[in-house]
Amino acid sequence: MIKEEKKLQAIEQEYDWRNAIDLMEEAISKTDLSQELSYRILFLLAYFCSDLPHNQQELKQASEKLKKYLQISDRFAHDPEYLVFSGVTIYLAYFYIGYDSPVEAVNRIKKAIQINSDNIFYQWLLNFVEDQDPDKNKSYKNELLKNMLKDENNYMEWLKSKGLVGEYLLGMME
Repeated sequence: MIKEEKKLQAIEQEYDWRNAIDLMEEAISKTDLSQELSYRILFLLAYFCSDLPHNQQELKQASEKLKKYLQISDRFAHDPEYLVFSGVTIYLAYFYIGYDSPVEAVNRIKKAIQINSDNIFYQWLLNFVEDQDPDKNKSYKNELLKNMLKDENNYMEWLKSKGLVGEYLLGMME
């Protein structure tokens, strides 16, 4: 597992979507697909589609794989962590997955909160994706963020351990 973690970290650092596809295909074929590998590769593909330079052929290939892998990975949809990170993925790239809006992202995050209502990060994220207006509910958003920053919660360290998707979410908090 440590070897695969290092491989995944290198893939994320280079935004190497092609090798991410290879790693995902290998895990699927070995029936060794982990939840974390799944949502980290899903996010990398979404990030590639939405934020990185690409040509039409690359975009088509990456978005098709993103849709396929999301369907396969939804076997983890009972787990709040998967729901949150797949929700972030959908939020970032809903258009490339075939959605008209980020409603599915919001629904996944809400489901994660139903499962784990004590998670302040999930609540903050829902508030963020539902409402992009920085001034709306500002005091509530700031209170949630302040609570996440408390050391005993370890939310920031937890996000740092989640690769590119964690870095992206930490950037949203700045």
